[in-house]
Amino acid sequence: MANYRLLRAAENDLGEIADYTVAKHGVQQAKVYRDGLLKSFDAIAENPEIGRDQSHIISELRRFVHESHAIYYRIAENEIVVMRLLGPGQDPLSQLQRTGER
Repeated sequence: MANYRLLRAAENDLGEIADYTVAKHGVQQAKVYRDGLLKSFDAIAENPEIGRDQSHIISELRRFVHESHAIYYRIAENEIVVMRLLGPGQDPLSQLQRTGER
């Protein structure tokens, strides 16, 4: 499989994570964390079943954790669709409803 794409909500999450990390830890750490997330996306694309099933939230939803963030995604026909990147304290049910993907 090896391809992935981020929904707009996930792109927004990635930007917010970068902004927060720059503000709290500096530009270099933000780059390191972003690179780790990108490697996680690649790992998921290479092995889509790596994440835990989260079908109790949304049908066919999976979750993979990278440090402080959970990557919520679905396996599509030819790609992985990253729906959200959620941090501690963010409720997946309410946050994923905002993507319109329920």
